[in-house]
Amino acid sequence: MTSSIYASERYWNERYLKHNASSSKSSQNEKEEWFMGYDRLKATLDVHLTLEPSSSRGLFLGSGLSLLPFDMVADNFFEGEVWAVDFSQVCIEQCNAMVEEKGLQNLHFEHLDVRRMDKFSPGFFRNIIDKATLDTLFNYEDSESVNLMLAEVYRLLCTNGVYFVLSYSDDRATALGNFGWSVSQHALVRGKATYHLYVMNKK
Repeated sequence: MTSSIYASERYWNERYLKHNASSSKSSQNEKEEWFMGYDRLKATLDVHLTLEPSSSRGLFLGSGLSLLPFDMVADNFFEGEVWAVDFSQVCIEQCNAMVEEKGLQNLHFEHLDVRRMDKFSPGFFRNIIDKATLDTLFNYEDSESVNLMLAEVYRLLCTNGVYFVLSYSDDRATALGNFGWSVSQHALVRGKATYHLYVMNKK
């Protein structure tokens, strides 16, 4: 059993409520963009994600209030349907309001725990994107949460699918290597910060 505040849906609901109350509508998401946004990630995503066939579906794990799903869909990065999941109901309600405002009909936000995504069938996604969610689960102080999420990701990826992880840690390869996919690791330097990219290909 974890004691981390990050494992509490109540913590995240309260955080997003406070964020929404203290931010203007135009800027509310910018402060929640962990690591970097689409403009700084696009070239890297182009290299590593699998976009064939064009109808392939994408999934964002623990999306929070990140603009990344919105920006990628608006830029027609994916031609297929795209889902984003988070276990904060408040977050999902705010994001669904933004979807309606922006008219992004192929972007769907769902209130789900990344450790149990029974809504989706095996092999449903070709690309799964994780920006700091794996890092958050490592802060849960129990390895079971990490393994449960990774097992779900493996189940949901189709053959030749890609799991794309952006992390602040250079020490995630061991946990990621426990599944039947190839793992490659890359340093991603942005200004004075160095992030770590892990790309898993399911064969």
